[in-house]
Amino acid sequence: MTDTSGERVSPLRQRMLDQMRLANLADNTRTCYLREITCLARDCKASPDRLDAEQIRAWLLAGVDRGLSPGSTNMSLAALRYLYCGVLGRPELVEGLRRRKVPQRLPRHMTVKEVERLLLAATDLRYRAAMLTAYAAGLRISEILALQVSDIRS
Repeated sequence: MTDTSGERVSPLRQRMLDQMRLANLADNTRTCYLREITCLARDCKASPDRLDAEQIRAWLLAGVDRGLSPGSTNMSLAALRYLYCGVLGRPELVEGLRRRKVPQRLPRHMTVKEVERLLLAATDLRYRAAMLTAYAAGLRISEILALQVSDIRS
């Protein structure tokens, strides 16, 4: 059997390639899934269809221990789920595996100098006043746009 590049592939890989074509997965998704399954087979030194649930779990944990990000680990898990649920029909092997939480990043705050440069860049007095008001009061853009002169106590 051969894949689209003409290389000889295993029946399992060909089955996965066919299933991904039927599902109309994006090329990048196909490439990532195949790479993850290839890494699994290489690291476990066995065909993925011969692995048990504990070996799969240990492989994922080894990735976490190596410092893989939650996004990378979640992508590996998606590839495993696709293989074992969609291709092999053995969902019990990945049943207890859960996605890792991706930490929420706080927005980056501007430094005082950056705020000062931004405010000085506004040449029109109206825009500068609106920006100063927004910054001082912590207003959102929609709140600035809805602001009326009567809303300001002088």
